[in-house]
Amino acid sequence: MMRFVKTKKGVSLIEVLIAVSLFAIVATISSNILVDTVKLQKKSSLSSTIYEDLRIIVQQITNEVQNGAIDYEEYYNIYVLQNGKSAQDTYYGINYGAYGSRFYDPGIRIDGATPKNPNDLGVECSYPETVPVGEDCQVIYTLSTDLNTGRSPYYGNTDDTNAFCDKSIGKCNEPGVIDQLFLIDKTGKKKTILGKKKTSNNDYAVGIMRMDGLDIDQNGVIDTFTCNENFSCIGDGTGEDSKVEAAIKLPFFSTTSAVKEYGIRLPHASDLEDVFDVNSSQFVPITPLRTTVKDLKFIIKPLDDPYKAYAEEKMQSHPTVTVIITLGLSDLVKDLYPGDFPDVKIQTTIASGVLNRIDSYPPISEVKDKANKDTWLKDVFPLSLTSPY
Repeated sequence: MMRFVKTKKGVSLIEVLIAVSLFAIVATISSNILVDTVKLQKKSSLSSTIYEDLRIIVQQITNEVQNGAIDYEEYYNIYVLQNGKSAQDTYYGINYGAYGSRFYDPGIRIDGATPKNPNDLGVECSYPETVPVGEDCQVIYTLSTDLNTGRSPYYGNTDDTNAFCDKSIGKCNEPGVIDQLFLIDKTGKKKTILGKKKTSNNDYAVGIMRMDGLDIDQNGVIDTFTCNENFSCIGDGTGEDSKVEAAIKLPFFSTTSAVKEYGIRLPHASDLEDVFDVNSSQFVPITPLRTTVKDLKFIIKPLDDPYKAYAEEKMQSHPTVTVIITLGLSDLVKDLYPGDFPDVKIQTTIASGVLNRIDSYPPISEVKDKANKDTWLKDVFPLSLTSPY
């Protein structure tokens, strides 16, 4: 009788090794795909964060520009009158009206001498020759009345000067391309300053400062500015009253008591490079701290206020601001999400919202101080800026 022996099939060692190897390969590939997917999702999420923060920044700046006007007075104050000073000694909000005064012909002097701007701005009193304290001039020498020419300088080449530079003091590279934005509201009473504010050793945000105007002599035109009450600045009891008093050249600011009396507090440019401190910083960050502002530039056009420079053909366009921002991840976020995250750069142009002239130079009928025969503006301008040049 024959027996049939059934052969039992099995898996050889080689087949097992092949199967294990294939499984390992598939698992490795799957793991890599999963890791890459997670990394991509994180990178996409962080990229979205950068773009979202960029959108917030642009919208904030747009709102400020559309609700204000380019503050050419402040640009002239910082980039011309205080050109060359250290950041610690460069103050915002002072010398208001100096830029506007450059467009005026000072008229004819009563003594027949050649008139100069700013020395002879204002009107002269012909009678009495010396006005007693507390009394008014009875007869004004009308030929000494200032004339608004709509050009700066009022006599000479208008290409030599603008709100950002004056060739007589140099440093006129790329005029109108700056790292701070100065705005003023339609009433001429409120300033807004935007700049790149340091928030940590390597990170920056867009910082904001607001200032309020003071018409101390009650002539209808703002004399100077002080920090808004919601911001920390120097002066008015901070132990630096004398510095503030020395920076303001108005004739009625002769003592530190005037600074305290009127509550004058000023910000200075060096604060932007000091790491933000909630108790002492002047500029306040207004952008998310998860990203850092790598670069911030503003291009202002035209270079002069067209409502003041109405006789200068090159300046006849409505003021605009081109904003150029480069944004990246802050150091804190980089530490949490290691990897390569490229910076994002954007450029946009915004038209200012104010469509009228903002008066800054005092009324042209003000009588010059007979005691010194000069206007207070003479103490503001360097000798090289006396026009005609």
